[in-house]
Amino acid sequence: MNRASLYSLAAKLITLVMQFITLLLIIWKISPEIQGYYYTFQAIVALQTIAELGLGTIAIPMIGNFWSKINIKGNKLIGKIQIIESLKNIIDYLIKWYFKGGLLLGSIIFIFGYIFIWSNNQNLYIEWKLQWFFLCLFTTINFILTPSWIVPEGCEYTNKIYGFRLIQSILSNSLCIIGIMFGLELWSLVLMSLATCLISLYIRLYYFHSLFYSLKKTPNSNINTGNISDVKKIQIKFAISWISGYFSSSALVPLVFYFKGSIEAGRVGMTASIGTAIISLVTAWVSPNLVKFGILLGNKKIKDAQNLLRKIYIEVAIIISISLIGLFIVNYQSVIDIDARVLPNTEFWIMVGTFSIIAASVPMSSYLRANKEEPLMYLSVISGLVNISIMVFTLKYYSILQLVIFLLLANFIIILFIPIIFINKLRKQKLFV
Repeated sequence: MNRASLYSLAAKLITLVMQFITLLLIIWKISPEIQGYYYTFQAIVALQTIAELGLGTIAIPMIGNFWSKINIKGNKLIGKIQIIESLKNIIDYLIKWYFKGGLLLGSIIFIFGYIFIWSNNQNLYIEWKLQWFFLCLFTTINFILTPSWIVPEGCEYTNKIYGFRLIQSILSNSLCIIGIMFGLELWSLVLMSLATCLISLYIRLYYFHSLFYSLKKTPNSNINTGNISDVKKIQIKFAISWISGYFSSSALVPLVFYFKGSIEAGRVGMTASIGTAIISLVTAWVSPNLVKFGILLGNKKIKDAQNLLRKIYIEVAIIISISLIGLFIVNYQSVIDIDARVLPNTEFWIMVGTFSIIAASVPMSSYLRANKEEPLMYLSVISGLVNISIMVFTLKYYSILQLVIFLLLANFIIILFIPIIFINKLRKQKLFV
């Protein structure tokens, strides 16, 4: 296990433990109605990830590919001018995109969320407006500062970045726990976002200041490398996939809030957060290997890249299995009654099973994305349309049980097509060894 994967997994494990503590504190300190607002806030704010449109996933292996071909001496980059210019172009594009996208979508989300929550507010005694404003504010700042994490990771400072992610995980979750313990309720989400903001500022303005200074100091050569046009082409495909992905998952809680009310939204939100934790664990294990995939594929070491993919898949299968077994033990041996705050047992396991199926598709899509591909775009569109249709129809006319059954069947059928698309794509590009 490399250090970055260790840090990443440790961050996710610590997050899981702290989220479990947070879950218990929510049951103890927060009413079922406010619990619904808690998870609805999180789901609506997650819309801001749409503005990223997969740019970070695309940029990390590309930056890693260019960085592997240059050296840094003092505050100066040394290497072929075209390679350095390509690296600078991508990083400049990153910074501008996250700044403009953060301001635009942050404003839209604040206005949309305010209107949505206000128009469906069934509990007039709940104070939420000021909390919503500051949550959107700090989330927007964090989005703008995203390149502070992406650029060093792409420049092979993976271990240090994932070390900071571990610190960020501990700090943000600790502040959330403290906030709930002291009765701050929805303000605890604001504290989480503030913690991430402070760590991002430290990384950008202090710890990796010399790296960003070197990139900025290197003079432009006015060479048209064409890399940005390549990024934009891939990003369009990623955009469709990411938007579809949001409607396949994060849109669920706000829709439940709209059709069934805040209490039911809280139960679905808490159950979905447990299922999402499994996907987060898998993603945490796979993400540090994006740079490796980019370097191996960039150097035409196809066999090594595929051997790495096979190794990751074995590890991912173990992670999912252990997660489900652990969840089963905790669910049946817990001394704390959480039944009133999550979905009933049948609905609970069906939803968790759906998230586990989705987690299993992470490694192969990450591999092809490192090869500048978005192989699952059309499947993502279909998945998004099918899932959002199921959500709206079943929530309007049927119960939560029918909802989770339909979502499980739909996602299971869709996932079956992924290995077929994956293998055909590799064979078509002569990447299958």
